[in-house]
Amino acid sequence: DMDLIRNPSADYGLDLPVKIKFNDRTVYQSEVENATVHFGYSSSIGMLEEGKCDQVPIQGALYASDDHKRLLLNELVRISGLMTINERLMSPQFLAAKWVMTEDDPSHTSGTSYIQRLRQRYALAVLYYSTTGNSWTNEDFYLTGKHECSWYGITCSNEYSDVVTEINLGGNNLMGTLCDELGELSMLEILNFNNNQGLVGSTIPIKFSDMWSLRELHL
Repeated sequence: DMDLIRNPSADYGLDLPVKIKFNDRTVYQSEVENATVHFGYSSSIGMLEEGKCDQVPIQGALYASDDHKRLLLNELVRISGLMTINERLMSPQFLAAKWVMTEDDPSHTSGTSYIQRLRQRYALAVLYYSTTGNSWTNEDFYLTGKHECSWYGITCSNEYSDVVTEINLGGNNLMGTLCDELGELSMLEILNFNNNQGLVGSTIPIKFSDMWSLRELHL
């Protein structure tokens, strides 16, 4: 990771006090004119630290900074946060990340559009785990090597290739809570979770506000 600090006061010869915090811990504090500050994973403290870029242990493997899977991991951390996908939590996010990193067909998360495909497959995998997917009435092709556009209830755009535009899982025995990660599907137009009595919670995840194309929401 890299943060670029640009101090507008430097044009007048003035230093600017800068403090950067991560998870309530100060990771950088100094007075600067202009500075490029590099952050990365520190194995000694288990979080971000200035000037570090250690191998990251997750799901029983180590990922070096130049490993393609490290790029995938960086994106998953950006979406869900480091602590959310930490293996001690055994959260839906962790289980989805484990599937993406160790079991999914790597051809789906390579090439020029790998970030888009990664976001879609990861978000749908989190949905699967957070709503007890193995108990759904129909879970055809979920967490398989099949393209996510062929997974049950998923429709993709004819205009924008491979982009998920509809999720229709009404009456499919979903149980649990809806996940923030669905907000990564910014081109989603229709979202239907109607007639799933096992869904709990009365609030819509805040990240749903990122679905700027959404025109139908059925809960």
